[in-house]
Amino acid sequence: MKTLGGVIMKDYWAILNYEIQMYFGARHLQSFPINGASRSLTTLQASAMTEVKALHVRILLDIFLERKNSDDINIDDILPDWREKNQT
Repeated sequence: MKTLGGVIMKDYWAILNYEIQMYFGARHLQSFPINGASRSLTTLQASAMTEVKALHVRILLDIFLERKNSDDINIDDILPDWREKNQT
């Protein structure tokens, strides 16, 4: 199996899938407020879901943009010719 930096390429796809699923999962959960909860608890839940979505969007942006730290995955790791084929 192909590896990059000691990480199996299949793992990169799992990481990308996880980030996408977490974003959409949080988005879905945000539409279900806690029944019978006080207004402050409902506000807390909404704020927490917004923060979770922001976190996962930030990670996805880091994957698709050219930002990269030594331990980050990047779209170039997953699809080496993606940037070349998708230039705007």
